[in-house]
This record gives sequence, structure tokens and C-alpha cells, in this order.
Amino acid sequence: MNTIFTNSFSGMGAFSSHYTKNYTKSKKKSKSSAFSVRRSMNETGYLMRLAQAKTPSQVAAVIALARADANAVKQVSTYSSEITKAKKIAKSIEKQGNIKSARLRKENQLEKEAKTELSAKKVKRAKRTTEKLIKKRRARKAEERIAIANSIPIEDRRRRHIDEYVGDSIIPESTTAECTATEYTAAGTTDSSIVGASVDCLV
Repeated sequence: MNTIFTNSFSGMGAFSSHYTKNYTKSKKKSKSSAFSVRRSMNETGYLMRLAQAKTPSQVAAVIALARADANAVKQVSTYSSEITKAKKIAKSIEKQGNIKSARLRKENQLEKEAKTELSAKKVKRAKRTTEKLIKKRRARKAEERIAIANSIPIEDRRRRHIDEYVGDSIIPESTTAECTATEYTAAGTTDSSIVGASVDCLV
């Protein structure tokens, strides 16, 4: 009797242990799946912010934002692919932001030179400096638009809408004034008022 009871009890104990292990595995599995989080970054938004930045300090703010968002993805997301993507986007924004900051400083320098030359009655030199400034600024803005367009997937049905938004938000209203001033300067005019208007419209 004692032997039979002991064997039965040990068998029940083995079953209980097996059940506990399966329950623990199931509990861990459901717990890990319940806290699975996916958070991603979109490069297009940061590129649009960079395109709208007008000063190096504003560019630095966009870079800092991209870094902060990448760190947030790293801390929250449980998908390694999203974390890798976020790091890549943050590095790309930092690289392009540094390039834009250097170009903005160069444009500001040319703008000051044109105003100084104009105030010194050096109209022809101011005209050449202004033309150089216009050319550099237009080239930069064109590259920014291309970068934004390339960051949008081709299959995205909203691409046309975003392209229109980019055109409206990046291209300033002074473009017409720049074209007019360039036409006058290309014709060889030495009117200081025209060159001054060209410089002013770039401010």
C-alpha cells in the first residue's frame, strides 16, 4: 500500500513539473510578444525640414532632431531593421546638414560682399558677386528638391502631392525678382539701383 501510494505520488509530481515548465514557456512567449514595438523614421520629413532651414542654427536643430528620434527608435523599437534604418537616416541627415551649413555660410559671405561692394560704388563687381550668389543658391535649392524627390518611394501614390508641396514650400516668391535682376545684369547694365534690388531680394 505504501509502495503504491509513493509511486503514484511521484508520478503526479513529474506531471506537475512538466506542466509548470510548459506554462512558464507559454507565459514568457506571450509576454515577449505583447511588448513587441515597431517604430520607424521617414527620411523625407527631415529633408523637407532641412530644405526650409535658412540659417546654420536651424540646420543644426534638424540634425539634433534626427539624432534624438534615432535614439528613441533604438530604445523603443524591438525590430533591428528599424533601428539600423534610423541610424542610417540620422547619419545621412547629419552629412547633408553639414554640407548645407557650409553652403549657407558661403552664401551669406557673398551677400555681404555684394552689399559692401555696392556701398563702395563698385557696381560691376557687386553685379558679378550677386550673379554668383544667385547661381549658388539656385543650385543648392535644386539639389534639395532632388534629394527630397529621391527619398520618396516610386510606388507612393502621394508622390505628386508631396512634390507640389515641396515646390511651394522651398521655392521663394523672390525667384521672379532674381530672374529679372539676372536678365538686367546679363545685358551689361551698370545701374546700381538694379544691382541693389537684386541683392536685397536675396536677403
